[in-house]
Amino acid sequence: MLGYGVYFFEIAGSTEPFQDGIIVNCCGLIGVLISIFLMKYCRRRPMLMFGSLGCAFSIFMVALVYTIAPTAHWSQQCVVAFIVIYVFFYYLILSPYPFLISGEVPNQRISLVRLRTHV
Repeated sequence: MLGYGVYFFEIAGSTEPFQDGIIVNCCGLIGVLISIFLMKYCRRRPMLMFGSLGCAFSIFMVALVYTIAPTAHWSQQCVVAFIVIYVFFYYLILSPYPFLISGEVPNQRISLVRLRTHV
């Protein structure tokens, strides 16, 4: 979805596939910038669930709209809109959070080992 976005928009029948790709990447950048503040103030598990549901819903809507009317102009606009929503949720939550969580998990195990040896 992210690497071949312009090609995907071209197949979907978009009149400006490169411009749509630029819009998608700009929305992803906005998501990354917002995620910096979300990581500090929100709990991680609800954020991962929220991000996964947002991505799943938007991809499901892309498939549904493209299945109903693949050549209609309104469906092409809906496909682009839902891909923008998908990329926003992906960069907002699913892209930065796993690296943060995977960095914290080993530290918890090490601290438990220290507690057991000192008790």
